[in-house]
Amino acid sequence: MTWRQELEAFKAENPGVEITDDSPWTSTEAAPAEGETQPAETPAEAPAAETKPAEIETPAPDGTAEEQYSLAEEKALTPQALNELIKGNDALKAALEADPAAKGALFRMAREHAELSQFKGIFPNAESANYAKKTAASTTALRMRFQAAETPEGMAGAFDSFMQEFAVIGADGKQVMDDTGQPVYGDDLYLFGEHVVDRYADSTLAEVEARIAANQYASEADRERDSDLKLALSIIKDDLHPKDGTKADPDLSHLDENTRKDVQARLDEAKRIEAANAAAKSGVGKQSREQVRKDGTAKFFSEAGKRTFDQVDNIIAGLRKAGAVIPDWQLNTPLPGTNISAFKNAVGSEIESFIKADPYEYNRQLQLEMQYLANPTPENMQQRVKAFDGVLQSRDESGKSLLNRIVTKLVRKYGAEVKGAAESAQGGTAPTASREPAQGGPVQPKAMNADEAWKAAESQLAKEDKDWHSLSDSERLSKVFGRQRQLMTAKR
Repeated sequence: MTWRQELEAFKAENPGVEITDDSPWTSTEAAPAEGETQPAETPAEAPAAETKPAEIETPAPDGTAEEQYSLAEEKALTPQALNELIKGNDALKAALEADPAAKGALFRMAREHAELSQFKGIFPNAESANYAKKTAASTTALRMRFQAAETPEGMAGAFDSFMQEFAVIGADGKQVMDDTGQPVYGDDLYLFGEHVVDRYADSTLAEVEARIAANQYASEADRERDSDLKLALSIIKDDLHPKDGTKADPDLSHLDENTRKDVQARLDEAKRIEAANAAAKSGVGKQSREQVRKDGTAKFFSEAGKRTFDQVDNIIAGLRKAGAVIPDWQLNTPLPGTNISAFKNAVGSEIESFIKADPYEYNRQLQLEMQYLANPTPENMQQRVKAFDGVLQSRDESGKSLLNRIVTKLVRKYGAEVKGAAESAQGGTAPTASREPAQGGPVQPKAMNADEAWKAAESQLAKEDKDWHSLSDSERLSKVFGRQRQLMTAKR
């Protein structure tokens, strides 16, 4: 520190002391001559013990700063917290008292931060908030278009706008086109359309069959019309719900011979057209799309899952080197009845909950999935993985990535459960102790290892808890963890 810095620090710490001599202090460097450049100050070397980082960092993804790992709870910055911080630091207090403008700005920032923090639980970032605002406006406008449609043309326009909600959007922000130049929509649009037609066919077919059964027609033409309508609706139903193997022809026995021949001829023509359409599609229909979806999902989770859990392992290593005690059994214990790590399953559930709670991010991930289905290339798959990585590395105001926050939260939670179970066990009878026999000395309690305690905990809870089989995996896991620690920490 230079003499000038020392002097300013002394003034800040002792505002009541008047300094009349600003010349260099004894044993300090002299002030540079006018026009002379002050050489850059070389910081003194810190002792070896101080250069050792308190917390270990792992490499962050490209374009992001490295982050710290710690189990310490992040304190919210509020005016009250800032005031407490200033009270405990005389130098900071004096500096702010000497500069009212800086003090006012600092407290204004704290107030604004506290006010805006309430929205963090609703919108994690500005993109999410803007998306929610835009979607609310467009949904309201779409609903009003349907309400205002009083003609077939008006309804057609409203439905065209509705179809855009299902459009597959490319990386350029425009709707994806297929090889023939037609716009691409998500499969859910076609499923929606099929459902509407299916409901119409069901209700109309029921009415037609009721009229045919009653056989109260004013003319033969009306009866024939209903017979034709029944046949047409049956063909539509069969097309919507194809059965394995060759379709059976509709029963035409109730028709007179001439009508039966006419209907059979039309049925044969319909079958010919249907066969031609099936050949033209060459297997790229619904089943093919479903296979692309299945293969793409497996490929995505294979790559994204490995990358995610490699990062989880790095975060655990960072937390351990920063001083956290995280036993291997906590990380490796499988979910009941599976070989899946309960800890990593909880990490995956937290990530899924985060994405689904943010409509903007959920929609973005969905659009990338549909983009891949429309064009299943390695480049589109990498776009999905990159976007997923971006979610995991999104930082909050503390500078920690989402994945770091999730892992830290779960480690804290599991640690609190173990601590609570251990403290509970200290005040009660050891769960592993046997009853004293009628003769002889008392049986000494036997301590269980982690595997024995886990199996015993599952067995006990399944018998004790009447709702055990209706609990979620996370609820069962939490109960088993608590009981396991009780069994392992029994008094000897």
